[in-house]
Amino acid sequence: MKLGAFAQSQTEALPEFIQKYQHRFPGLLFTNHNLHLENLERDVNIVAIFCYNDNAPCCNSTINISLQIPEYGSCFWDFASMLPRMSPSGDAIRITVNDRLAAVYIPKKNILYTADFTHHQRDVDTAYIVLDAICRVLPIREKAIWRSTKTKSRKISKITLGADPEFILKEFGGDMVSASEVYNSINDPIGCDGEGEQLELRPAPAESPQQVVKHIHDLLKQVANDGFEVSTDTDTYPIGGHIHVGIGKEISPSQDLLRVFDDFLGAPTQYLTYRGTYGHLSSYRTQPWGFEYRTPSAAVFAHPKMAEISLKIMKSLVEHAIQEKEIEYDDIRPSVDDYINICKLTPDEATFFIKYVGAFVPTDNVLGLWKIKPKKREFPLWLDFLDTWDIEVKTYLRERAENLSFPKSLIIRLFGLHIDRGMVCTIPVEGCKQISHPRASDECIGIARKLRMNPTLEQLENLWKAIELHVRNLCA
Repeated sequence: MKLGAFAQSQTEALPEFIQKYQHRFPGLLFTNHNLHLENLERDVNIVAIFCYNDNAPCCNSTINISLQIPEYGSCFWDFASMLPRMSPSGDAIRITVNDRLAAVYIPKKNILYTADFTHHQRDVDTAYIVLDAICRVLPIREKAIWRSTKTKSRKISKITLGADPEFILKEFGGDMVSASEVYNSINDPIGCDGEGEQLELRPAPAESPQQVVKHIHDLLKQVANDGFEVSTDTDTYPIGGHIHVGIGKEISPSQDLLRVFDDFLGAPTQYLTYRGTYGHLSSYRTQPWGFEYRTPSAAVFAHPKMAEISLKIMKSLVEHAIQEKEIEYDDIRPSVDDYINICKLTPDEATFFIKYVGAFVPTDNVLGLWKIKPKKREFPLWLDFLDTWDIEVKTYLRERAENLSFPKSLIIRLFGLHIDRGMVCTIPVEGCKQISHPRASDECIGIARKLRMNPTLEQLENLWKAIELHVRNLCA
């Protein structure tokens, strides 16, 4: 029997539920109403919605789930007379939601009998919330994990890892910079994403998480050497932390494998940074070399230790799938022990991961977390000559300006003062009187005609010294 199929009797809104939410319940068979469950294959995991059954055991324990759920239709709980009749013996578990009877679970048969959760289309979303919560406290879903992954994957010789984390690019101590203005490439190791605004790093793939982290470090260091800072602090541009898995051929991960990715890595990290309409659970894209898992946010790569741990989690889970190992974790979220036993993390790594996702705050100090010191960006000075100038004077001043650099980009406009004013300038120049002028400003300087047309070498040198000092004072 194909896992995840459903048997059709009086299906009501069950088809809509299956179409919308089946991928969140990998390996489960959904059925409802008067289906004879004893005729089904035994090696399945069954959720029987509003099914009649004469042979269900009595309940000897109860699990209550406290849950905030939206409004539901009048038929959502109309099951009292149709839940399995209880016989004197057995070990069934009663499931209540907000202290109302919702389901009965029979461990020996791995069958979950529920209320009439899919009676009407208006109840579909609420049915998902309730069933998902129930399956998180029962082993029924986890027993199905990997059962549908028995493929030819044993032939895979190695697994490579990669990533394409996105960040916000900023001037050193300043404003955001559009990445396309500096790294305008969608293929180079340092580039921009498809929108052109976010910085995207494309480290070379490697077999070990440590090597991928080193490649990311090298790219971040290059960004720092170019005079920029890297940030995860934005509420405008979505920034993701996609993880690549290479197996040498294109592959689509199964829905049960995606569910495990979500539980261990995707769900804890998906919205730690702004994602906009991106970052949905189970989001992936096939690639010629394998696939990329697209749910995690850029927070995964905002710290080198977190990056290494996340890549290690991903590789361990893929290895489990290839080796056809079963995974069982019953809590709503994987525990520290789950990360240690299943994902092969050390106790320190598992604790770090859980604390990191619980306390993460977007930051402009990504380079600092990677222990990379940003290099202050330097810019040449641009001189714009207005009015009349001797060509040799212009050449002299431009050459001096090009040989210097400043911490910010400046354009200084030099305009001419009338010959009748004599040896005057609007900034202090040795041998000249300083005057005010309506055209003058910090970026616009008035220069005497004598200095523009036929200065001595000494006068020209004094003019340049005055201009350089003025610009350095502006940058201070």
